[in-house]
Amino acid sequence: MRRLGVVRRWVLVDAQSGGVLRVGDQDVAGLSHRSALDVLGVRLLYPSMARGLALGTHLTESARFDGVELSVTTRILRAPFSGVVVGALGLVTPPGEPGEPLPEVGLWEWVVAPGETATRQAYWDPVLARIYGDPVADPAVPRDVAAWFASRLAPASRLRLADLIEQGVRFPTDDLRILGYSIVDGRGGSRAMRLVGRTAHGTGGRVFMRGMSHAVTSPVHERLPALHEPRPELQVLDIPRLDSTAAFMVLDVTYGTFERQAGEGWSALGLRDTPAGDLADLAHPDDHERLVRFMVDIGDAPASIVVRLALEEGGHLPCRLTAVPLSGSVALRQLTCRVVPVDRAELWTGP
Repeated sequence: MRRLGVVRRWVLVDAQSGGVLRVGDQDVAGLSHRSALDVLGVRLLYPSMARGLALGTHLTESARFDGVELSVTTRILRAPFSGVVVGALGLVTPPGEPGEPLPEVGLWEWVVAPGETATRQAYWDPVLARIYGDPVADPAVPRDVAAWFASRLAPASRLRLADLIEQGVRFPTDDLRILGYSIVDGRGGSRAMRLVGRTAHGTGGRVFMRGMSHAVTSPVHERLPALHEPRPELQVLDIPRLDSTAAFMVLDVTYGTFERQAGEGWSALGLRDTPAGDLADLAHPDDHERLVRFMVDIGDAPASIVVRLALEEGGHLPCRLTAVPLSGSVALRQLTCRVVPVDRAELWTGP
């Protein structure tokens, strides 16, 4: 790629590798500064940013380059929970001349603790909270991730982002990961996003995933070193296109949500389409708790349960759900379910 000019353009770099992630509105996939930046960026901007990263503090420096006085600004980016430096933004401008507005780069951090009932907490800074439309902007307050997954994360991105988090927990390497995803704004619109982050070990067996997210206007060049795509078990999601006698959905064990899959079965059965994907809106109130317990207790083998599911026109239809685990992670799991109607009497034969 051609080297990118840096004057009046914010440059985003990764703290650990120093790799360039963005110049102005152009995304870069972690290239070295010598490969990505022009001579001014290599000789002036990047060394100043490196000093800021080494000190862990914002910097404003004056410098002379080819007889021209310039101002160099570095802003340090820290993970919202641990305070670990994850990146920096840098800008070169002639003194007194404005550069680009400071870009909206949101900061996030997932903290996963081990155990039979693994705990997950997610934090993001005020910038990311504003991007996501979260009214709570205190970085010290864990986010309501279940609500975010259901209401703000685009359905097509839910499984991919959940898989990225799971893989990061199961294979906690410090490889740089880059993923494209989409969010919804609550008004029917969507916004393409780019996530950049790493995984790290913490005390007490905890695993941290931390990084940055920002909006994009072009396709994301992804880097997923710990993912195995396509994952063989995900190919079960192609079944709905072949089996029109049943409906299919993916159940998220961690967040208690569901996502209907492509195919004719869902509408053929007349099942309720709930945009938020909340299982409490789909399962009969008397069956919801039993379904959640079934999801939590399922092992590595397929299993089934009979519950009543809400119909679009009102009422509930007794259905058999046959669940197949998509992954074996304790920290985060999804199940794909085949849904078929059963005789109403079968509902009471026991779970």
